[in-house]
Amino acid sequence: LQGILGDDYHVANFGHSARTLSPDGDRPYIESEQYRLSLEYDADIVVIMLGTNDSKPANWVNEEDFIKKYDDFINSYKENNPDVKIILCTPAKCYLPVKDNYGDLDIRSEVVDVIKDATYTYATTKGYNLVDIYALTDNHEEWFGDKIHPSKDGAKVMAEAIADMVRSVANT
Repeated sequence: LQGILGDDYHVANFGHSARTLSPDGDRPYIESEQYRLSLEYDADIVVIMLGTNDSKPANWVNEEDFIKKYDDFINSYKENNPDVKIILCTPAKCYLPVKDNYGDLDIRSEVVDVIKDATYTYATTKGYNLVDIYALTDNHEEWFGDKIHPSKDGAKVMAEAIADMVRSVANT
């Protein structure tokens, strides 16, 4: 993302793989060091892409619960900096079968669809910017060697879409 945006921007990556949006999930992002550092960073623009791991049966409650926790999560950034601009990203398309050989990982496409829809609804009702990574990655299984994590090519396409939105948001 930094390479795409260039020197006019400073990108800090506080991502943490395999984390959940939900504080009740098996690996909550809000318990990570990256979350604490992201709040301290006091960014002008925050890009949020969470939800895939919330679709595991052990983590999923329902759409209403997910949206409530999404709201709480975003508000933690707004409390820190009321002027922060929020960009929400839907989860990427998941190409894992309903049952796979990852043991407890059971990503259910219908739940990912609900999370995608919840993210879209939340972004539009709250006035946040949205990058539909799900639509971008739909029909591009070749970007996911293990069927869930993006390859270098997939990550680049996603970063380009996010960079376009960052530029748009930065100019408003």
